Amino acid sequence: MNKPPLESWRSEDGGFVLHYDPRVLEGIRGEASAAGEGIEAGGILLGSLTDAGEYVLQSWWPVRRDHARSASFRLSSGDVAALAAHVEVLSGGGTGRVLGWFTGRRGGETALRAEEQHFHASVFPASAPLFMIVSPGQEGETAFRFYRISGGDRPAASLVRGCLALPPAPVKMGRDAEPRRRQAGARNRAGAAARLRRWALPALALVAGLVFVTSGWRVWQSPRPRTQARIYTAQALPAQTGEPLQLTTLQVNRMRDRLEITWEPIIGNESEVQATLVLTDQGRVTTWRLSAEDLARGRMRYRRAAHEVQVLLRVERAGRPAQIARAHYVAGRGNE
Repeated sequence: MNKPPLESWRSEDGGFVLHYDPRVLEGIRGEASAAGEGIEAGGILLGSLTDAGEYVLQSWWPVRRDHARSASFRLSSGDVAALAAHVEVLSGGGTGRVLGWFTGRRGGETALRAEEQHFHASVFPASAPLFMIVSPGQEGETAFRFYRISGGDRPAASLVRGCLALPPAPVKMGRDAEPRRRQAGARNRAGAAARLRRWALPALALVAGLVFVTSGWRVWQSPRPRTQARIYTAQALPAQTGEPLQLTTLQVNRMRDRLEITWEPIIGNESEVQATLVLTDQGRVTTWRLSAEDLARGRMRYRRAAHEVQVLLRVERAGRPAQIARAHYVAGRGNE
């Protein structure tokens, strides 16, 4: 299927130009509208920047958070650490596809909040200055407003003059479509409840058996690596503050049909240490927030899908700059 041509929007003063796929804005509008009345949603804006300084919006990525039902777009410290690691992977060190982020607003509020400006400066690189406010209207129309935020010790923000407006999405529904939809929904809910009662106990017994077998297998399995990766690199990235970093040890070894990822054990509770592990495997990015038990254990196992796997470990301690370590595994003919 051919992609529709990009549409363009220019600010009132002509200093800001956005090229976008209409389907991308429709998806963002749906995310902001589906959050519910009084609940704000958000996501990462992905695209590119032309040589003329014009933005090209190509896709977006939703941001999941612990306080998903809160009235404002509030993130916990664990959410911020996971999002920062995810942005680090997507942006490729500040030269990639991340343009910025967005949040949904209801009630007509369009001002940039102080906590949003601080959050942007602490998570997004200088190459991702965009902040978009999505305001769904009562009649189905949606307004998109933009800020450009510059980072540094004293972040500054400027409002783009003008508003990108989308008309209400067309609705195709017959006179009796709504009653039929409600009846179908009631039948589906009743059938789901019956299936749940029928299979709940056998499923629970099966899960308990699998947990028991898996625990026994882990105890029996030797922790010694049999074959080490043919290519392995690890490095500490410099902090933006210029302070020296202590390298967090990160290694990747092959254990039978899985990879074992190990690091120097870190002792501390979750209020003192926040850690995120990001794996890029066959083009798919997976993010794990490590618990205090995971950090103290110093290892985890992962079943890879591709011959090449990239691993990023981000550790944040209270009052100290973040530490980042990378590992790169490439399977060779002699390792398989």
